[in-house]
Amino acid sequence: MAKDRLEVSDGTVRLIAGGRTAAEAACEAIDKLFVVVHEDPLFQGDEPFYVAVFADRLWVVPDDTPGIGEFLGALAPALDRGRRVYRAVSPPRPFAWRKRVLGLLPLFPIPRLAAHPLSTIPAWREEGPFAPAEVAELAAELGLAPARPGETS
Repeated sequence: MAKDRLEVSDGTVRLIAGGRTAAEAACEAIDKLFVVVHEDPLFQGDEPFYVAVFADRLWVVPDDTPGIGEFLGALAPALDRGRRVYRAVSPPRPFAWRKRVLGLLPLFPIPRLAAHPLSTIPAWREEGPFAPAEVAELAAELGLAPARPGETS
């Protein structure tokens, strides 16, 4: 089993980092979900990552995290009901959000799975709120048909 992963059971989502539960929240407790695209895809990659915002913490979730489909699927009803999905264009991430090289320095802007204080959200450009089907990257992950422009879900 992967040391870093997301798990969902009984309406609760868990962030497992380094083989230990680093954070846990009720699915209904999600305040916002940011689908973050990189400001410069040439140097930072073209895959989005996710930032789940809860009342007291935020979770940075790379797109290749084991369990991400179940995680997003468990959050989708609350996100859809409250139109709580946002798109964000991120400048380079804070060092605390970055994957470490050889366990030491977070030089490259590759996001790593972790929970952080709300105060670490960078100054980024955001759009929203949207329903999950209105954000192509999230709709694809959830297997939803994206809404056509001008259509609401």
